[in-house]
Order: sequence, then structure tokens, then C-alpha cells
Amino acid sequence: MVISRWLRISVANPNGRKLAKNCTGHLEGIKWLGPSGWQDVFPIGSRALNWEHLPDQTKRDLHAGTEHRLDVLHAANNENFLRFSCYPNYFLTNPGTYELSIRVSAEDADSEVVTFHIHWEGTWSSLKAFD
Repeated sequence: MVISRWLRISVANPNGRKLAKNCTGHLEGIKWLGPSGWQDVFPIGSRALNWEHLPDQTKRDLHAGTEHRLDVLHAANNENFLRFSCYPNYFLTNPGTYELSIRVSAEDADSEVVTFHIHWEGTWSSLKAFD
């Protein structure tokens, strides 16, 4: 049996009267806290994230008053890396503290960037998010 821990972010259309069309979340940046400070470990550019329970679906409409979650990454007991929920695949293999930047956008709406930190010690159960 595979046991895993997931990191997801909520995306909401809380008070709108309109449908938020084609909402997406993109992994925009990853920095690793090394001995000499923060180092960029994601030089590839933006990658679309998948919606929770909808593999390979990167766009979704959000009705007014609804909230859905984007899968960001997960750690599993049968793997020794962090796997991001994006295409093309991206993995982190070095344990440590990371800063992740996610851009969320929808048609006819300003995009927002969310930045948060995670710490991972190399095991599935050690994955923790903090701010």
C-alpha cells in the first residue's frame, strides 16, 4: 500500500456573481535554502498544475461561492523525492527548506501570486508547509 502526504492550495471565487472561467494555477518558482542563502532550483519557467482529483486537468471553471484545490506536490512512502503535480514532471530530491511561488489566474481577472515555504527531510511523513 502506498501512503502519501499532499500539499494543495485552495482557490476560491468567494463573493463574485460571475463564473470564474478557465482558472489555472502555475508553478512559477522554487528556491532552496542552502548554506549561502536562497538558491533558484527551478530555472525552467512556468508549469501548469493539476486540479485535485482531476489528473491532467489544468483549467477549471469556479462558480460564484465555490472553492476547489490545486495539487502542488506530494511525497509517498515508496519514493525518495517530492513529485510536483505538473507537466512536464518535476521532482525535488534534496531534503531541506524550499520557497514555492504559485500564480493563480482566470479569464477577465487579475492573477495573484501565492508564496509559501515547505520543509522536507527526505521521508513522506516529514513534508510540512509553513509560512
